[in-house]
Amino acid sequence: MRTFFPLIFFALLGTATAQTKLYDPKELKEDADYYFSTLYRMHPNPNYFCSVSKFNKLKSKIYSELDKPLSKTDFILTMAQINFCLDTHSVIPLDDAVAEIVTKSLTDKMKETTFSFFRDSIDNISFFQDFTMASLKEFIKEKNIDKDSIMNSMVFFPVVKTRDKGIFFLGDSTNNIIDINGNPTKTMLSEAKKYINKKLNPESNLRIINQYINVMILSKNNINPPFRIKLSKTNREKIIKGITLSEWVNEFSNVVLASLPKYHETLYTYEIYPENSIAIFHIQTFDGEKRDDFIEKLEKFKEEVNRQGIRYIFYDLSANSGGNHYGDEAVDIIKHGNVYFKYTKTTRIPGAGVVKERRNRKSVSSPNQDDTDIPDDRILFVLQSALTASNADYFCRIIAENKLGILVGEPTEELTKTFSVANAYTMPHTSVNFQVATVFYDFSDYFKGLTTSPDIYWDMKNIKEFTEQELLNIISVYKNKKSK
Repeated sequence: MRTFFPLIFFALLGTATAQTKLYDPKELKEDADYYFSTLYRMHPNPNYFCSVSKFNKLKSKIYSELDKPLSKTDFILTMAQINFCLDTHSVIPLDDAVAEIVTKSLTDKMKETTFSFFRDSIDNISFFQDFTMASLKEFIKEKNIDKDSIMNSMVFFPVVKTRDKGIFFLGDSTNNIIDINGNPTKTMLSEAKKYINKKLNPESNLRIINQYINVMILSKNNINPPFRIKLSKTNREKIIKGITLSEWVNEFSNVVLASLPKYHETLYTYEIYPENSIAIFHIQTFDGEKRDDFIEKLEKFKEEVNRQGIRYIFYDLSANSGGNHYGDEAVDIIKHGNVYFKYTKTTRIPGAGVVKERRNRKSVSSPNQDDTDIPDDRILFVLQSALTASNADYFCRIIAENKLGILVGEPTEELTKTFSVANAYTMPHTSVNFQVATVFYDFSDYFKGLTTSPDIYWDMKNIKEFTEQELLNIISVYKNKKSK
């Protein structure tokens, strides 16, 4: 369910066309020129994933589709095809199109809110899922939508996932959907894949495709309820009820606005289980704008666990997509010497070309091994998943490089050779935002795998909250592994 709300927003993209003005081809091409000139000027290697000929072929295709007036949404969907050739830090995101869709009254209210971090962006909308679900369930119930008929996904359209080149309902891997309302799902899957760079982490590719596939179902193919579903194992159609997009937007807007205070409170939370000497700190983001909140909560957490002599510490980074800092301060939960972050760094400096340097940066400058409040036998576990990316992944690398703790979960989203440190830009006519990575990090001297692999593999796909028993199970696996 971690991708629940991004799915909802992406699925609404198709409704924006009628709401936005059309830009003439001259404006569209000038914006495309601005994008590509910025990419070539700032990115260390735009052709890392695609050859020059393949990149230019896709670029020409994009320009050929800009020969007619387009709405902002259609322009974004056209330009975003270049994401196929680029890294996840150099993307043309769909956030602007999302902002076009959500009603003006909602965005105006968001800008008026006292929560400054929410005024200019809705990037972190996925964090609403935990405490809006109850309200949305009631809404579904009021509309007399049978939740069991939509595979318990609790939504107004058939949220689906891709698996083994097929399309299935969430939670079902036995009945491949081959057609929805007369539209072949094979075509939808093909459309979704053209936005995804196949050379990236396979787990990341799958997650992104699973988001885009619902765009193709509802917007590209103009599919509305009731849904006529045809499955591969039968020729009979299955009818699934639903509600309209406008009904959903209105209800969702109300739920989001009511949830803003809770959202602010849930970025950094923790639980302590003194009887089993366990504590878990949930770190949802390393966003620089929220760093003060992070440090404040972290210090309270460290004070409590040190006072109680808690032995097993868990950092939950399973849904942390990164931010502007590494969260280095969190390392002081255990005793350590100097902590390093080692890598090779390549940067393109405008006017000076590409500069490559080997870095051996001291990540934590003041060792705390003399801190008597920290138990000598304390063990740090860091929970990671395919959603752990950017600086959250880098935090996991710091732990692994310096042997400070145990990584638990799945391989992260970030590649061992990865582009990062993205600068944000805005196109002059359409005001479409995009970002370009400015640094290429190479960790391959220290990590031989494709991504940051865990010490203990753990199924993170269905975990929403880590219970005390689940943490005890992880400790048990660790002890058994260590004793062998």
